[in-house]
Amino acid sequence: MKIRTDFVTNSSSSSYIFKECDIEEIKTKLEKILDETSASDPEKYKFYMSNFVHNYTFWSEEDAKKFEETVPGFHGKPSEFSRWISNDFFGRVRHFSQLGYWDIDDIDGALCHGIMEIIFYGAEQYLASGRKTHTYEHYIDRIKNKDISEEIADKIAGYLILDLYYQLRDMLYHDPEDQIFPGILLKDILNEVPDSPLLSISSDDQIPEVFTRELLDTVYKPFVSNALLEDFAKAFIKAYEGTLYSRFEKYIGMTLGQIFEGMLGKVWVYYCDCDTNVWYNTLSKEFAKLPEFLFGEDHF
Repeated sequence: MKIRTDFVTNSSSSSYIFKECDIEEIKTKLEKILDETSASDPEKYKFYMSNFVHNYTFWSEEDAKKFEETVPGFHGKPSEFSRWISNDFFGRVRHFSQLGYWDIDDIDGALCHGIMEIIFYGAEQYLASGRKTHTYEHYIDRIKNKDISEEIADKIAGYLILDLYYQLRDMLYHDPEDQIFPGILLKDILNEVPDSPLLSISSDDQIPEVFTRELLDTVYKPFVSNALLEDFAKAFIKAYEGTLYSRFEKYIGMTLGQIFEGMLGKVWVYYCDCDTNVWYNTLSKEFAKLPEFLFGEDHF
């Protein structure tokens, strides 16, 4: 099983994560940043605007022109456009607990490195460092040496729970030529438990949103002994084998979004798998100027 450090390939989407803050205040900050860009680099600002309608909508030329007329400032003051963008973007943010399984699947795969850094060092230190991250070898060495607190160990256990869900996903969409590890393994495991309701899962909307004891008991032993686990997971399982099950138990009854909040704390998440994401990706450097910005990426 693979702790996903690569980019997901099954969608076109974006996610940006911000430290918990007052939404109205951060809207004002982004508006100011965009206004400063408009004043200091008008050509860049024009580029943002010229790309806006086509990448935001993917509509016909006629529809795009109609849409332009609905956006304040598009043919007027740039400050009005900045205000509209800020309100539109931050009007879409949510907490992790409000996201569904597939949203979490996309976000975790693309932003794994930043998530690990916050788990190990906390959001404040991560921001103070200029959003620098360590290598995975660094995280693994700390695990092997048990140079982590009980709180961090519990958060890593929560992170591994996500792999159990990836197994469910890969069981549904198993492609021997494409998958990094054979998701069909879980299907074989479940077939040994004839009365398991998990066997009836036939589509992604049936994947349990809540982590259950049944899921834990069904896949726990095969999961911890899986030869395909990557070094990060292997190191943690070996170092904490005696307490691993009890750490997993702490997450029973939680949704994946709640598990994420347990790892990162309360944060604001912009996640979109629709056309708007393509245009907002052009603003990623502007978002990164916000002091509350943790990390973000487009994933295709």
